[in-house]
Amino acid sequence: MVHDDDLQAAVVEVRGDGRTTSITCPAPSSRTAHLHLAITLPVFVLVVKHLRFFYSYQVEVLDDSGVKRVFRFTNTQNTIRSYGMTSTIIPLQLAEGWNMIQVDLAELVRSQYGTKYIETIRVTINANCRIRQIYFSDQLYEEEELKDEHKFFLPIQDWLCRMVSQHGRSTILELHKGKGSIINAPKYGMCRKLEGVRVDGYAPIRRRRPKVCEGCPS
Repeated sequence: MVHDDDLQAAVVEVRGDGRTTSITCPAPSSRTAHLHLAITLPVFVLVVKHLRFFYSYQVEVLDDSGVKRVFRFTNTQNTIRSYGMTSTIIPLQLAEGWNMIQVDLAELVRSQYGTKYIETIRVTINANCRIRQIYFSDQLYEEEELKDEHKFFLPIQDWLCRMVSQHGRSTILELHKGKGSIINAPKYGMCRKLEGVRVDGYAPIRRRRPKVCEGCPS
């Protein structure tokens, strides 16, 4: 576990040689060979931080023909490559910093092999990355549909936290999740526009910093 400055929270970091360093569940060994996750939810969600290194993860699934299929996602490839009838490599594009990856495993199995997804057997996360969350869902969801613990939030600027605590919610105009809002702060001599900011001190992780309104001081 390490402390991530962007999230201001503890996260799991996987560092090392990507060919030999990984986290796997269930752990691959002779004693656990018979174990599998048996997760039937089809959408795999990973919140991961790109550390500017080569990175990959793989998901092993079972389809209705009884065959185990392995999908490997990596930023070292540019095209989809299939190896026989059991393994597929899929290119992965990551932005700098934190990313939310959603994969519809049922659609992948159908499009690549023409079979039906049954369950996920094993998940492996290779170095190098930081992990905030891994979970499965029954379908793809928009961010506003997710519960708060699964939303993609970063702590927002100190000046906004101070403003909320000193002036109260009445000074915040339409500060709701998913809506653009104007914050007037005469004390700080600025007018800033934020998108999707929450009053409780967190903003969407994709929005790194507020946009300065046109005509306002930076």
